[in-house]
Amino acid sequence: MKKDCYDFLNKKRNIDTYIYNTLCKTQSMFKYHNLPDTIPEKILEKFLQKNGFTCFAKYENDLYIFYGGLGGKQDVYYRPTICTISNPALNFSADLEIDKDCVIVDNDSYRLGLIPIIEKYSAMLVENDISTFLATVNTRITTIFSGGDDITKNSAEEYLRNIFAGKLGVIADNTFLNSLSINPASRTKDNALTDLITQNQYLKACLLNEIGLNANTQLKKERLVTAEIENNTDCLYPFIDDMLECRRIGIKKVNEMFGTDIEVELNSSWDYRAYNGMSIHNTNEEIELGEIENENNAEKNVGENAGENAVDNIDRYEKDGNRNSEKEVNEPAEADEPTEVNEPAEADEPTEADEPAEADEPAEADDEKEKGGVK
Repeated sequence: MKKDCYDFLNKKRNIDTYIYNTLCKTQSMFKYHNLPDTIPEKILEKFLQKNGFTCFAKYENDLYIFYGGLGGKQDVYYRPTICTISNPALNFSADLEIDKDCVIVDNDSYRLGLIPIIEKYSAMLVENDISTFLATVNTRITTIFSGGDDITKNSAEEYLRNIFAGKLGVIADNTFLNSLSINPASRTKDNALTDLITQNQYLKACLLNEIGLNANTQLKKERLVTAEIENNTDCLYPFIDDMLECRRIGIKKVNEMFGTDIEVELNSSWDYRAYNGMSIHNTNEEIELGEIENENNAEKNVGENAGENAVDNIDRYEKDGNRNSEKEVNEPAEADEPTEVNEPAEADEPTEADEPAEADEPAEADDEKEKGGVK
């Protein structure tokens, strides 16, 4: 039977709700290619994320995945060598030798799965929900009524019901006011509800970061600078990269043992986050070559644009008329004409000092002397 309202105090059910809600998001974290029809992609990820690993094995020439328990005699590095599986639907139970009869594909290096991480934040979010719920209810309590007898109590309740229904309440008896005590409700902290909402946002952001999705955990009012965003982004990669690497190693063993051609890559928001939309299915060399090719294409486009601009300029030049353009080009520039500096300066012209001075002309004394000689 469905309840009328959400039960905030049912912690176990609410924690499970948070866990399954988060697992619905992480179901699209990876994408597989060429899986056999006997292995649904969502079931494969469900086994890996919830159990920490899964067992690939054949039954009647068909490849399946199984839950199982790891055990047997440990190898030199203390790793299990036997996987015990049981599937009632197939009526199949067996102790399979790892890497001989079956292949174990891990979710992460320690086979933890995602449940421990998600459960941690789910439990804290449920406690936050309860506190927020109670704080919200307590905001309704502004005053506390205290009645000295049942008549006063019933009258106060009727008065509050009328107010809640939108009716004006009228008090006809003064004894009601005399026997009723009204006290203001004490409040521990005015911004308690705001703090709880902030905590809720912080916990959800931390959970998203744990599963490789970027969310702001720095809950400050002003905008974030680029360096703060990049520092947060660097923290997202390691765990998701470890999960991808574990899947690739396991799938490679599956392909080698059972002759399949299964491939795995990041998907959805995780793919875009890591490679800006490029498929992580490419190897590092292919990604680098793709980047080089993009750069070459960019340079080629720049060259083509430059060539087109040159052709446009030539056409425009021909339309304007070659004669005027040649005239402007062939005429000597003003700089080629003899400048005033090359002309003889006034200092080169004979100065008045170079002309015969009056002292060089025969003086009157010489004339008289000649006259005397003649005599």
